[in-house]
Amino acid sequence: MSREAQNRMGIGKKILLLAACFSLPMAVLAWQVIVNVDENIAFGQLEIMGDQYQRPLGALLHDFQQHQLLVHHCPNNGDCSQALATLRGSVSQNFSELRAADLKYGAILQFTPEGLTRLGRSGNTAGNLQADWQAILLALSEGGGKAPADIDSKYDNAIARVQTMIAHSGDTSNLILDPELDSYHFITDTLVQYPQTLERIGRVTAAGRDAIARGIPPQDQSALLVHAALLEQSDRDPIQSNLETALKSNQNKFHDSVPSFQTNLPPAYKDYENSLNKFVALTRALAAGGHITVDEYTAAGVQAREAAYRLWLISLPELDNILTLRVDYYSQRKTSAFLLSGFALLLSCLMAYWVATSVIQPLNKLARTLSPGATLLSGSVVQLSEASSKPVQDPVTTQVICEELSAHAGDMRETADELEAVVFGSGSAAFAAKQGGR
Repeated sequence: MSREAQNRMGIGKKILLLAACFSLPMAVLAWQVIVNVDENIAFGQLEIMGDQYQRPLGALLHDFQQHQLLVHHCPNNGDCSQALATLRGSVSQNFSELRAADLKYGAILQFTPEGLTRLGRSGNTAGNLQADWQAILLALSEGGGKAPADIDSKYDNAIARVQTMIAHSGDTSNLILDPELDSYHFITDTLVQYPQTLERIGRVTAAGRDAIARGIPPQDQSALLVHAALLEQSDRDPIQSNLETALKSNQNKFHDSVPSFQTNLPPAYKDYENSLNKFVALTRALAAGGHITVDEYTAAGVQAREAAYRLWLISLPELDNILTLRVDYYSQRKTSAFLLSGFALLLSCLMAYWVATSVIQPLNKLARTLSPGATLLSGSVVQLSEASSKPVQDPVTTQVICEELSAHAGDMRETADELEAVVFGSGSAAFAAKQGGR
């Protein structure tokens, strides 16, 4: 700012400008805080979208596996046509929910040709998944009620696509990047472990069924032992570890602790653990040559898979609760930051106005006092000059003029004292020192 511009600006404007300069960093800091909170809110909202998207996918994974199992083996050699029809209706309903989720969140979660290609998942869309299902139904209808030789490959394609879509929704919704200890471990279960254990139980059930039909040859015995170990070490134990960590961490949190999370998950996990342990024990017994019927073995597999699916179904709403509470917490923080920042800025403006007024008003008063005093002083000087230029001095006149000058000097001194009090403050050491020096 130029010197001329500074001179044209009054002291009040200068004080307010100075206050604005100090308020500017406060405003910038408040803006940065609000932006940071907004990022956390957007992060949590995106996670909720991913959680919503994977629900119909999980239901389709369950129904595909159950449909595949009944196509190959109906319990007690009965008629499963009604059960298969019910499953087809369930699959249709799940596809309707998936299409709704895809319409609402698909573009955001990058279920687009560009987004899928960028992550190496081209073609894994809801439309292609439904085409896989239609291919399964077509192959079964052409088989005249019997499962064609290549039917399992069609089921495998559909199940693999579901798994890929679940993984994609986890990646693009930030679920896999969750920053909190409890939800991170919980999401690892819902996003990775539950789909994996569902698929593995289905595969082991099919492997055991086929091994029984072949008379449990040695190669099947070894494979069944490996399957049993994987069910424990890669499915049950990681799920238990993640769930325990999530429960303990969530219990000690103040902003998104969920009581239902503590009460609903342990019983559901215990049911899953018991069912899986029974199925694993049966698998080992089968590998050891125990006499186990196909119905007995498949029933144990179905029970373990249903328990895992129920655990998944219970987990997803609880995860939604955790994420929703977190979003609400950050929304409240944003509101608090906005209100506190606004209050602080308002207070600083009021204080600046008060300071400017407390300086300007006394200065205006002093200015009004100095102007007439300067006029009177100038008049006294003129009178003194005229009196001194006369050939004969009049002592009385000179004395009167000197008394007027002394009175004006006293007034000017009082005005100067008032000015110093405004500048230094009447209680300051600097003002007291100046007063003492007089």
